[in-house]
Amino acid sequence: MLLEWMDVALEKRIWEIVEICERENSELYKKFDYHLKRLKRNVQSDSIEDLQILEDLFVQKNLVVMMLAYRIGFGDAINTKKELL
Repeated sequence: MLLEWMDVALEKRIWEIVEICERENSELYKKFDYHLKRLKRNVQSDSIEDLQILEDLFVQKNLVVMMLAYRIGFGDAINTKKELL
């Protein structure tokens, strides 16, 4: 029961962190999006789908990194606390 509760609480916090990270990185994403749109205007139409796939992979990669980093940090904090006690 406790582990299920911790998983739910951790997942909730991860999504809060994702929102914070997205806000903090919005300027970088705007630059990325600007250049992506320029490419879409200048490439052949059959390459646009590839650019959309690249954008999706970029977003997914960042999401995975944020979620994994938070889980690792959480685990490190618990282990550090155990070592100090």
